[in-house]
This record gives sequence, C-alpha cells and structure tokens, in this order.
Amino acid sequence: MGGFCLLALCGTIFWPLVKHGENTRSGLCLWMALIGYLTISYLLLNRLLNQMLNPEPPLINDSTAPTLMPARNPNSNIYETRRLLDEYLLFHYGQPAEVLPWENGPREALGFPVRTVMELIDLPRTLCEAVALDLGCAVGRSSFELANFGVSVLGIDYSQSFVDAAAALARDGSMEYERVDEGSARTALVAKVPENLRRDRVRFEQGDAMNLRSDLGDYDIVHAANLLCRLTDPLKLIERLPSLVRPGGQLLLTTPCTWLEEFTPRGNWPQGSTREWLTSLLEPHFDLSKTCDMPFLIREHARKYQWSVALGMRWRRKV
Repeated sequence: MGGFCLLALCGTIFWPLVKHGENTRSGLCLWMALIGYLTISYLLLNRLLNQMLNPEPPLINDSTAPTLMPARNPNSNIYETRRLLDEYLLFHYGQPAEVLPWENGPREALGFPVRTVMELIDLPRTLCEAVALDLGCAVGRSSFELANFGVSVLGIDYSQSFVDAAAALARDGSMEYERVDEGSARTALVAKVPENLRRDRVRFEQGDAMNLRSDLGDYDIVHAANLLCRLTDPLKLIERLPSLVRPGGQLLLTTPCTWLEEFTPRGNWPQGSTREWLTSLLEPHFDLSKTCDMPFLIREHARKYQWSVALGMRWRRKV
C-alpha cells in the first residue's frame, strides 16, 4: 500500500512535466532528486512504523551481566546453581595459574578474598581471642583467613548452596569443582583450604544480611566484602552494624560501588559518591582509620575477565 502511494505521488509530480513539455535536463534532474528524497523518506517512515508496531525485546549487555554477584531475588534460584557455585570456588580458592594463565595479566588483582582481610585488618590492635563475623561470606575463603586472628568465626551468606559448600570445606578441607575454559570445555579442579588455617574455628549459616537474627550478638571483627551494592536495601545492614561491632572493634568493608537497578532500586542508591554516603552514615558510630583501592579479577572463561576496583575501608567502633 505504501509503495502504491509512492508511485502515485511520483506520477503526480512527473505527469505535469511531460504534459507541458517541460522535461528539460534541469527539470529531469529536479524530478530525480525529488524521487530520491521521497524514496528515502518512505523507507525511513516504513522502518519506523514497523519498529513501533513490532518492537524487538531488549538486548542483554553481556559485559555488564554480573558473573559473581547475582541479584538477591528470593524467587530466583540462581544462587543455587552449580555453575555459580563453581565460579565462586574458583574466585575464592583458585591458584593464580588456574585463574589467570596469561603472564601479562593483572596478577595484582588475584586473591581478593584473602586481601580483603590481610590488607584491611589492624593486626597490632586485634585481640588474641577475637571473635569475627563474615557477612556475605560466599564459599568461605575470607572466613578461614579470619580464623588466623581469632578463636571463632561465623560466616553468613544468603545462598544455602554456598553455605553448604563452605561447611563441607570446613569439614573436609577440599572440594572438587569445574572451571569453564570456553564453550563446553571444562577443567576439573579441587578447592583446598590452606593447611595452616584453623578450619575448626569456623562455622557457617544461611542468613539475610538485611534481616539478621536478633540474637546474633556482637564481634571484635566484622567483615563484609562486596556486599552492600548487591542488597535491595543496604541501609538496613548499615543501621545494624553499630550493634554488631564491639566498642574498639573493627569493621572491614569493601564495595565496587556498582549500583544497578536489577539489584538495588534507584531510590536506595547513594545520592553522591558511595564513600561520602558511607562516611555520613558510619561516622556517628565509627572512626575511619584506613581507605585503599583493591582491584579484583573475575574470570568468565580463559579469554574473558572482569577487572574491577573495590573501595576498601577499615572503621573502628567508637568506645
């Protein structure tokens, strides 16, 4: 129908030129230009109408899809998938060559779950019999590291499969898993807790960081790595932190400040920078004693990685 209308319009323009003998070279050039303009206009209009009448579904940008940090949607079972569990086991326990086989890769970004403890903790001011809480512990590597600095550590995570895996590692010291190399190619690996760490001091339980049980108690060290910007309402956890950290105790926080609506409603995002937001909320109860930039590397497969830089902060609970 659109093509017929275009031909009729062209005939309307061309016929007077032929009828009156005005089909000179300049007239024909003008006519051809008009035909070209109308043809392009028709094609663009036809495409626009097709898009309006038959919209295509939105594309998912694979580069922004989080591999290790899924949304906390209680109706989704992504936390309980074997694929995600294997990715976390590699992130927490993979040897450098297993995670990054490329010599020119960013090796300083490896070992993030260990570095969030070792680079943030204040060793001279850590009690010999400290008790520690690891919120968002995932499969437990940071929890085991914390056991070097205290008599007991409790790791809490939203995922039951993560908690089960961490508990199995505490019991057995190792666990088999698979690494994605590319496509359907896989490599069998074994996650191992270092022998020098006290597995007997660590226990794990399932829990929601936004709704922690009321009898959780307080701790000398509270560790929460890359958790805040994956909570639906991070303010619920922030408001609970003063009661979780004992006077003089340490709060070890990291966040990549990656605020996304699929995880956190925009209304619950910081209005300015995450650092300023956290400072305004925590300063009434804590003193900031250290900040640092902490790179980390997430492997999707052998030739694709996500490199990010988390904001690391150490806060001391006011006495």
